[in-house]
Amino acid sequence: MSLSFCIITGGKRPDLIRTVITSIRAQKIPAYEIIVAGKHHAEPGIVYVEAEEAAAHGRLSEMRNKAVALTRYENIVILDDDNVYMTGGGGWVMKDYVARDVKWDENRAYYQEEDVDFSRRCQAEGFRISHNHRMLVYHADPTYTCIGRLVARRKDGRSQAWAVQAFSRLTFWQIMNSLRRMRKQDEHAEIADFVRLGTLQGPHKWLFSLVWRRVVSKMGGNLPGARWYPTGDPDYLSALDEYRQR
Repeated sequence: MSLSFCIITGGKRPDLIRTVITSIRAQKIPAYEIIVAGKHHAEPGIVYVEAEEAAAHGRLSEMRNKAVALTRYENIVILDDDNVYMTGGGGWVMKDYVARDVKWDENRAYYQEEDVDFSRRCQAEGFRISHNHRMLVYHADPTYTCIGRLVARRKDGRSQAWAVQAFSRLTFWQIMNSLRRMRKQDEHAEIADFVRLGTLQGPHKWLFSLVWRRVVSKMGGNLPGARWYPTGDPDYLSALDEYRQR
């Protein structure tokens, strides 16, 4: 299979985009190309499409359309710059005629549901959307976490490492007070971190386990294969180490 990898980037995470490119090359695909659109730089082995203004204003659709316009192969993979392979709304594989016929709405920017809009227009054109259960996806952004079937984002650029450190310094009642404060401030991801840590550490594990089951139930229930580790998923961390050392 021949593949055109289209990566969009704002240029703020050069180490991550390097990891993405390395991971693509590690697949040893017989015929492929890598197209990077946004704020990056020209380098051997990739096609660079300069779109710094679009990147600065979060115009993801414009960057994707620019990259797709230069593809040579019939199978197109759409990526963001924080994948190890493919991720989230940016983890799509499609035929070239789908990307060229439908296109992304360039009037929609970051967090304006450009991926949902693209999907609905694909369906309106009669294209079928399906999920590949054998595709492994890592979203390399520690500010996000999954709560049941909801994706939440930690505030102020926090990661779960922040929660581990903060939780370890608190007594049980201080933890409870922190949870009340977080609830008032709509810090849902941080609440999830504290409750999950409570199910693993310290006294009253049974209470935190009960709370966590209720939280997950309200969020649509557990996703198959869902797992959470205080220090990060071992498989994910291993993949990052592997590609960063190449």
